Amino acid sequence: MTPAKLPDLVINNADIATELLLCMTSTAAIPKYYDMLSQMKLSTSLLEVFNGLSHHVEFPKEFTHLFVKNCMHQCSCQSNDNKVVKKRMVRIVLVFL
Repeated sequence: MTPAKLPDLVINNADIATELLLCMTSTAAIPKYYDMLSQMKLSTSLLEVFNGLSHHVEFPKEFTHLFVKNCMHQCSCQSNDNKVVKKRMVRIVLVFL
């Protein structure tokens, strides 16, 4: 499993992605996976993984700030999507926060 493959795993099976990342928390490679999470396209699966991890892991503050900033940026920049999708994502992020 490489960081580049993480987005596909998150989208297809958030539970397995969460468990994998939990197992990797004590490895030297985990910052690369956190970087990938913080850059992923906003989705409910991504928020589920972040939420599941946050109950078991204390994230570095920089990662948490970057992750939230990315979520907010994606909510404000979804000009290509219709307004319904944009409003839904904003609501999901607000509930998550």
